[in-house]
Amino acid sequence: MSPEYKVGVTVSTKKGILQPDANAVHKALGSLGFDTVTGVRMEKLIRLIIDAPNAVEARKIAKDATEKLLRNPVLEDYRITSATLVKPEQKK
Repeated sequence: MSPEYKVGVTVSTKKGILQPDANAVHKALGSLGFDTVTGVRMEKLIRLIIDAPNAVEARKIAKDATEKLLRNPVLEDYRITSATLVKPEQKK
């Protein structure tokens, strides 16, 4: 059995695509007095646990899964944010 890696994938809306949820949060922050917040963009952070021989392979698997399922290529961009070895005590 290969070691397990925790891989982070951040999925975000492409530039120029409207984000109604982010606009609602921005307005709500303003109504609560957070006038110094000048903009809001929202992203999804997906954490995958991947059984792979090394971090490079874990990142490749995460990239493939993201391109095939985890994002909409028309509306969203993504980036792989991390690939760290899962320690045995973290598996519980």
